[in-house]
Amino acid sequence: RRKKKKKKNMAAGPPPHSQTSLQAGPRASLPRRSPLGPPGTPPRSLRHIRTKHQCSALRFCPFPQETGSRVALATSQHFGIVGNGELLIVDVNALGVSPVASFDTLEGIFDCAWSEQTPFLVVIGGGGGACKLYDIRAQDGRPLREYRAHSDDISSVDWNLVTGNEFLSSSWDGCIGVWDPMRSVSPIQYIRAHSTLAYAAVWSPVSPRVLASVGGEGSLKVWDLNEPSRPAMDIAAHDNEVLTVDWNKYDPSLLITGSVDRLLRVWDIRSPHQPMITLHGHKFGVRKVKFSPHRDSVVVSAGYDMTTLVWDLAHSAPLLQAFDHHSEFVVGLDFDLFVPDQLGTCGWDARACFFQTPALL
Repeated sequence: RRKKKKKKNMAAGPPPHSQTSLQAGPRASLPRRSPLGPPGTPPRSLRHIRTKHQCSALRFCPFPQETGSRVALATSQHFGIVGNGELLIVDVNALGVSPVASFDTLEGIFDCAWSEQTPFLVVIGGGGGACKLYDIRAQDGRPLREYRAHSDDISSVDWNLVTGNEFLSSSWDGCIGVWDPMRSVSPIQYIRAHSTLAYAAVWSPVSPRVLASVGGEGSLKVWDLNEPSRPAMDIAAHDNEVLTVDWNKYDPSLLITGSVDRLLRVWDIRSPHQPMITLHGHKFGVRKVKFSPHRDSVVVSAGYDMTTLVWDLAHSAPLLQAFDHHSEFVVGLDFDLFVPDQLGTCGWDARACFFQTPALL
């Protein structure tokens, strides 16, 4: 069953055209532009580490470290279809990438998130529907706590940036759980969010009770947890499954979605009837998208075409750079909070890569 679902997410035919373009609805008609740089050119100052299993996700720690930038890597054996997982903690600096700690799990790990209150806690979500909280200083390799409510695999976890004391989980069972990890192992709120798989959910960067989620029915939903019985906004975002979503860190009205249909769409929730911008560039489904925490108009996306694309929405030709340093699906992506324009990517080639984007330097 799991194998069938994963294949569905990757099933996207060839692009309608070979060029890259931006569409801004009926209000603008903007030119098309091909990726900069020759294919196969690796990013400048590329550092990487090979992992024991295929990678699923990576997150930079939100606390500074004397040893460099700290990163949590979620990995899964046999592409997450069956087998074990590993949570790997590494430090990234000018000398390279160094392992700090690792924790083996009986199930594959599909996402991870750092605590916003301490630099030592990481929550993971994966096979079997459980979230687990780890103290990376622990010597016994065991989680501090386990949190169970979902009936299917966890697709994403995200820590609340505003309150600092909650995380959320989304699952293939279509539900979203909200957890206070230090108070209870049961969810404080549990929402039937999507009629099919819930692929991702993320907290608003400014509103402590607001989150966004995307699902297999093609929708983008915005939730106010003060009124969780129905979404505050339900947008038919794509004609295919929506795999990823992120908030703009500078304008809380803007969200971006990525889909199996190969498209990225920017939404202004003050006027959600049509996308503000549509980006064409990926040849297969978009697996991950992130707004930059350093620049309000910069977006980075990664997908099943094994590429990482850097965009600037303020440009008439928005695609700044295309990287293909991975040899398999790129499924994880994050920005370093302390090194401007430094990115981390990871993929099914069991590699995590770290680099600064030349187009932004």
